[in-house]
Amino acid sequence: MSESPDASRLLPDFLIIGAMKAGTTTIFQDLRLHSRVFIPEDKEPHTLIHHDVFSPEGRQVYESLYRRAAPDSVKGDASTGYAKRPFYEGVSSRAKRLMGDRLRIIYAVRDPIARIVSHHHHLVTYNRAPASIDEAVRSDPDYVNFSRYAYQLEPWLRDFGPERVLTVDFHRYTRERQAGAEAIWRFLGLSPPPRRVDAQAVYNRSGREGVALGRWASISQSTVYRKFVRPLLSDTVRESMMRRVLPQAAPRPRPPRPETVRWLLDELTDDMEAWARSEAAPVSWSRDELQARWMHHTDTDQAEHEPH
Repeated sequence: MSESPDASRLLPDFLIIGAMKAGTTTIFQDLRLHSRVFIPEDKEPHTLIHHDVFSPEGRQVYESLYRRAAPDSVKGDASTGYAKRPFYEGVSSRAKRLMGDRLRIIYAVRDPIARIVSHHHHLVTYNRAPASIDEAVRSDPDYVNFSRYAYQLEPWLRDFGPERVLTVDFHRYTRERQAGAEAIWRFLGLSPPPRRVDAQAVYNRSGREGVALGRWASISQSTVYRKFVRPLLSDTVRESMMRRVLPQAAPRPRPPRPETVRWLLDELTDDMEAWARSEAAPVSWSRDELQARWMHHTDTDQAEHEPH
């Protein structure tokens, strides 16, 4: 049963549900330029992955993220865990039960192999995956599952309908940043603000961001920092501090070998075909297109590593 509008007034009006490593941080930062958009500094609360969000305590914790929002604000939750099936199931039904039919959903996609490569680099940076992507993708099904865009979006389309779901092609978004942000603001019922998007700003690019490990991870995740220090720092100041004090991300691993590219495409082909048929798909990919693209990446990388 859906909550009434009054019951959900302190909860999000929209969700950015992923996909992981498909530009959600850039979209998050761009949307916040609008004075009426409120997204908590804790970008990924992931509250809806837990059923206890329906308990009085869980509901109170979720609402507390939005208590600083102005009455006329459009409130968002940007959590990539909301599109990580089958690791997290039932998120869309929890969202509908809690926020009702008014909720809007934003889902970003990119070349599914590129997303896997970036996903792997991200985990290698945090020492959570083997350096070889050829080994990693065969031992952890999440790499493939999180690039199955039709599969991930299916429950959201079922529960909210295509008119409440906006899918963003991140490659196009980065080429046409201002137009992309304006399209999302309009989807949220907002007129674009006077301030323009900084098309040169780069957020959370693999290999470029500082990485909070060890002692720095403890500091950045501490309650004192997140509640009292972080809200006082602008994005520019915080990014400058990170560049100065945090170690840099790990070097980019080698791309997948040809046999791994073919294996990934075998795993993804059915979903890519379903995605191409979906009315929510702003872009689609063919097996031949991706195979040609990633075989070229592999050949180029191997040539760069051969002795001269």
